[in-house]
Amino acid sequence: MDKNVENKEKKIPAYLRYWGLKKNPFALAPDPDMMYMSRQHQECLLRLKFTVVSGKGGALLISENAGDGKTTLLKKFMETIKEDVGTEVKIAFLDHPTLSVNEMLAEIARQFGVEGIDVTNKISILNSMKQKLKELKDNGYKNVVIIDEGQMLANNPEMLQELRILMNLVHEGEFLLSFILSGQKPLEPAIRNMPEFWQRLPVRFFLRNLDYSDTKRLIQHRIKMAGGDASKIFSETAYKGIYNFSEGTPRVILSIADLALVIGHSMYSKKIDFAEISQAAGDMNKGGESYHYFKYLDDETVDKLEEEKIKCPFCNTFIDKDLVYCPNCNSLVNKDENQKMYKCDSCGMLNLEGQMFCSFCGNLLLKMCPQCGFHNPVGRKSCEGCGYIFGDNGGTKNMLKQFKNSIITNFSKYTDVSEVKHMFSNEEPLMLVKPKLTFKGFSPNFKYIDGGTKQIKNFHCSFILTTGGISFLGKKDSFYIPFHQIEKIETTVEKKPRFIVRIRNSEKRILFTLPFRDSQKSQLIIILNKYLSGLKEVL
Repeated sequence: MDKNVENKEKKIPAYLRYWGLKKNPFALAPDPDMMYMSRQHQECLLRLKFTVVSGKGGALLISENAGDGKTTLLKKFMETIKEDVGTEVKIAFLDHPTLSVNEMLAEIARQFGVEGIDVTNKISILNSMKQKLKELKDNGYKNVVIIDEGQMLANNPEMLQELRILMNLVHEGEFLLSFILSGQKPLEPAIRNMPEFWQRLPVRFFLRNLDYSDTKRLIQHRIKMAGGDASKIFSETAYKGIYNFSEGTPRVILSIADLALVIGHSMYSKKIDFAEISQAAGDMNKGGESYHYFKYLDDETVDKLEEEKIKCPFCNTFIDKDLVYCPNCNSLVNKDENQKMYKCDSCGMLNLEGQMFCSFCGNLLLKMCPQCGFHNPVGRKSCEGCGYIFGDNGGTKNMLKQFKNSIITNFSKYTDVSEVKHMFSNEEPLMLVKPKLTFKGFSPNFKYIDGGTKQIKNFHCSFILTTGGISFLGKKDSFYIPFHQIEKIETTVEKKPRFIVRIRNSEKRILFTLPFRDSQKSQLIIILNKYLSGLKEVL
């Protein structure tokens, strides 16, 4: 393999390799090759090209929100316009319009190829630019000026007037250039208030946020372009969560989807689901747990270390010292009879104990849970599917059974969980308490508090108890905490006692209400703490 290619592959972050991706699918930098062309983006691109081909003079592109993809769309336009025009195209592109009038004109002239510009002499700049544009047009060029981030000019009528005048450059009855002005909402009223400019931009398009279908297709398209299979990475619940949080803004969609991949990797999740999206949304809003960030940094540090090499005794190739098989000749080169070995489910080859990825095929090493059949990464203490603790001789199975029976017996009124079953792929929902108005106010109510009294989150919600943890699901916010992160559950000492969840190794705590009598509250606390104590013992 070429050394440059090998080095490039090594730089792929561990969390992307975990999901089987060959590049970052959700990078925020404008990348026309990765862009998902929704119906409205296709229509917009068509109109921009029509402006140039037909010689209409000018086009106006307005986005409803920041992050709707207008800059990437302009990059796509610049990449593909030549093949549609059928001739050479010269483009001056400015995405930093906060310049003086002379600086702006000089920069446009420079990008068209004018040399020796005197920034202090506006007439000289305009004359030189017009001469250059005539020369380019005579040689068969289409000339295009694109101004991005135009909302920065909304309060600069002097600059807008100069750009309008620039559009008036005409030779032999034809415009010397096509002009595209792009920006966010504030730009539109500024242009409308200048009828002489508004009329010179006859081709217009207004980009909106994506709907749910396009949000889902955007994620699937990006994953496919990065070499992955979205159906194996994101659940339907994850798509809905991303859409609800982002409200269809492409840049936010990419941000939360990428963070969910990081979180899923740190949790060794089989698929991105409710828990991962909930955690990502919480992190992006205010704050949350930090383990996934630590794991990301730790993995990246390890990737950069130069590993010690050994020589394969069969083909004399230098290989990493911990490899079981030589990647060059496939010979078994490192096997201690007393050391435990794991068989890879993907290729069947043996691997040394402690390895996370197969040294032969590179896939994640998995072991099957004897209780539910779920495949977990080797080295994991508990099953991600059912919570079974490996190596406890069936104790977890009995403990989980008792926990479920206790909930069903004591809280049968709340065990109809059919409407939330689809939200969980790796754990079983046992209890659902929907929000309702009581004489004490709305209940359930959720509060997340830091070490003092500062509230990090506070919202009305549905309370969902599962075999793996507790979920609080509100209309616009949510929170999930697995049992292995809970130290203890008790009630507050006050007139209207609330449940208080103490988090392991943290000063933060969770307070929540449930529309229960005091006896029911006590019963639920006993059941939950008994289960938590059992988990601590087997761990």
